Amino acid sequence: DMWKVFKSALWTKSFNEKTIRRTKVAANRLCIPVMDGGLAIIHVKTSAALSLLSSFLSILEHSVRDPTSILTSILHENPLQYNTAVRFLNSHYFKKFWAKKIRIFFPQSGHLLDHLQELFDFLET
Repeated sequence: DMWKVFKSALWTKSFNEKTIRRTKVAANRLCIPVMDGGLAIIHVKTSAALSLLSSFLSILEHSVRDPTSILTSILHENPLQYNTAVRFLNSHYFKKFWAKKIRIFFPQSGHLLDHLQELFDFLET
């Protein structure tokens, strides 16, 4: 996967067709903040999940700005539920409401939605 390629690139260097190993950093330290002895690198999976969320929020913004859009009719099939969920973008409503809406627009996003759910759960603890 991409994370393995990324880690490999961090720890090796090619020069004149020779591979040189760099000093290794423990894998669990890659995402830790620099102040705590890590490299503060955002995990590839987290970056992809946040990009997916950003794309969906752009769709949501468009539907709010243009009530005649087809996106609006897809997102607002139940206006009462929609109005409540818009006010609360949290772990509970993400699982109950937003993940289903995101799957409509991005059907192959299951693993990223699971990761986003983990992030929302983490933020609430």
